[in-house]
Amino acid sequence: MKICYFFAASALMLAACATNKPAEGTADETTDTKHVTAEQKTESQTAEDPVEALVEMFEVMNTERRAAPEYFADDAKFSFIASALAPEPFGLERANQMNEQTLAMSSDLEAKPLRIIDIGGNVYIVQVYLTGTFDQPVGEMKPTNEKIGMGMVQIYTFGDDGKIKHVEMLRDEMTMMVQTGRMKNPLGATAPIREMPTTEPVVLQADESQNQQLVEQYGKHRELFRARPRNEEAILAVFAEGVEIGMPPRPGFGATELVEQGRMFAQALTEGSSEVEGMWTAGDLLVVRAVGKAKHSGTIGPFEATDKWAMNPYFDFIQFKDGKVVAMSGYNNPLYTMKSLGLFPPPQQKSGDASGEASSAK
Repeated sequence: MKICYFFAASALMLAACATNKPAEGTADETTDTKHVTAEQKTESQTAEDPVEALVEMFEVMNTERRAAPEYFADDAKFSFIASALAPEPFGLERANQMNEQTLAMSSDLEAKPLRIIDIGGNVYIVQVYLTGTFDQPVGEMKPTNEKIGMGMVQIYTFGDDGKIKHVEMLRDEMTMMVQTGRMKNPLGATAPIREMPTTEPVVLQADESQNQQLVEQYGKHRELFRARPRNEEAILAVFAEGVEIGMPPRPGFGATELVEQGRMFAQALTEGSSEVEGMWTAGDLLVVRAVGKAKHSGTIGPFEATDKWAMNPYFDFIQFKDGKVVAMSGYNNPLYTMKSLGLFPPPQQKSGDASGEASSAK
């Protein structure tokens, strides 16, 4: 299924579209879920409970307008997955600086966990959405007074003491650069930004044993999207009527639009494949972490063929019902893919310029 996303959205990556996708803007609402807020505490959910700690951490940032270092171990490590701007791991001090810089960009910034998935071993995959108005100067960046939004995936690992000891983050740096005025969208107009969902975070426990039916369905779909020539009728049949596909912060769209978007990319990106690095199921939800690869052998918008291999690390959150995909969220970093093709040399960061690092807030 990621091959579909690799050709459609992965190319949107090249498209520099401020996008990501999901059942996302609202973690797939079709899932049977358990909702947790800081006010809805139970005896089993204390401040030391990882899920509650994550929810409270975001609330601290949103309500107190500050980073929340008290939730992290002193020697906590942070790293971006496939970053074109900040590839090196860093520690808590730098993370706090980045969080403060992010908050300083907007007077109404809000970051919210949409879905928290416990995959075992004190590790939690979190779908995060951030939105606000870029109305405050940061370093040499001048405010645009325009709305900003970003979807991202964050992976938190907790220590035995209840503190977060490691964070991995996949963010859309292309969207960040376009929205803050640091670069133009190579394919033209940028999609509108979705609103922050009002639902509470969805909390799920990954299955101890994978749902093999979902895994097999995913494998069949992946082969279908990879096949050339493309059987668009068969691709459309994968999705349920009314399916919402999205790449946050872009508003959701349907299967027909996904197929239409994919045509150009299917021709321009050939010999596609993907290597799955992790796969989890939680009821009817399938979560996939993988790296897509394809040869850039055709024109995409203003980009002529480079004959280089496009690399596209991504996460997909796919909701199934009765064998059909009813909701799907995808996350990747278009800027990293452009860099892998030699189409984007990272800009030189100036002193005090947070534009290359102002991302999420954790």
